Amino acid sequence: MDREAEKSELSKPPTFFLRRDVKTVRIQCQYYYYYYYYYYYYYYYYYYYYYYYYYYYYYYYYYYYYYYYYYYYYYYYYYYYYYYQCQPFDPDASSPALLPSSPPKPPKPPRSTRAT
Repeated sequence: MDREAEKSELSKPPTFFLRRDVKTVRIQCQYYYYYYYYYYYYYYYYYYYYYYYYYYYYYYYYYYYYYYYYYYYYYYYYYYYYYYQCQPFDPDASSPALLPSSPPKPPKPPRSTRAT
């Protein structure tokens, strides 16, 4: 895959699905893309945060899945940062899941003084 095609493929927002019993919970995503001038490096990091709440009287729980996907892409002095913020969408839930008011800060890029 050439570099432009790879960049185009990476820029597509993902679709995630969760299974709860026999029901599929759709994950809605907002997609953020940042572009910086930087040195060559490649790194990716996944962070998962689960939020649970429980309906005691029905002995049944839902779980909401918050997915943060940090993607670092450095190539020929160009630094691409992909950030996905996803939240579940359940039409049967009484209220939508809430996300933090601001996205988490990404990890600092590795220190480098020269491109390889």
